[in-house]
Amino acid sequence: MQVEGFEAFHRLMYPKIVRYASRRLDASGADDVASQTMQALWDKDLDDPADEIEERKLRSLAYRVAEGLIRNAARAGARRNRLINRLASTGQPEHEPDIADLVVNGSPSWVAELPLTDREVLALLVDGYPVAEIAEILDCSAAAVSMRLQRAKKNLRALMRKGVTHD
Repeated sequence: MQVEGFEAFHRLMYPKIVRYASRRLDASGADDVASQTMQALWDKDLDDPADEIEERKLRSLAYRVAEGLIRNAARAGARRNRLINRLASTGQPEHEPDIADLVVNGSPSWVAELPLTDREVLALLVDGYPVAEIAEILDCSAAAVSMRLQRAKKNLRALMRKGVTHD
């Protein structure tokens, strides 16, 4: 990419990547992920997008790179926490999970039965993302996101009824 094009892309996507990463990381970690994402994209020396489709693919690539970095940070944090807990001889977590963690990680046993795609789209909705931004993150159309949300909510309602009656 040309410097001017990348600067415009950076101005547009950096805050979005920070917001996306802050779903699962603290502010400092989210900022690090956004910086690393932009650095990785710059290092790829990609061509300037020629049309809207290529721009959308570039934004989607940014989210995929960020997701990989978030997972790496989560694994590193989990290893660090296990070591700290082992050294301190306590098995208690350092923080309570938020509602998005419950949906994504399936804290109630019946939530784990939701397909990953349902948990992912519900977590983004719970985090306050509008349908258009969820579509950009998941690299699909807004109509597809709406259908995924309808299906996920239907599946969640069914599992909630099942979970309430069996718990």
